[in-house]
Amino acid sequence: LCAVLGARTPTRSMPLYMAKGFAYFWEGWAFISQRRTPPPVTHAGLAMLTQDVRHDPAKAERELGWRSSVDLSAGIEQTARWLRECHPEIIR
Repeated sequence: LCAVLGARTPTRSMPLYMAKGFAYFWEGWAFISQRRTPPPVTHAGLAMLTQDVRHDPAKAERELGWRSSVDLSAGIEQTARWLRECHPEIIR
């Protein structure tokens, strides 16, 4: 997805406990300062980045007869287009 968006891929990492500490700090600071914009790091954002969210479509195929109409490369292109249109602020 980064390659399609022309975004830099992450080159650094940090321990999860440290990232959670940053999330506590930023969420607390946002609450105390009554910010109208979301903090740069949140627990919800960390959850999306750190949890395995792959899903096997076998059950949907077996029980519902559902089959994906979009292959992986087309899905990545569509996701990139959606991100550019709906969330340009997260693409750097």
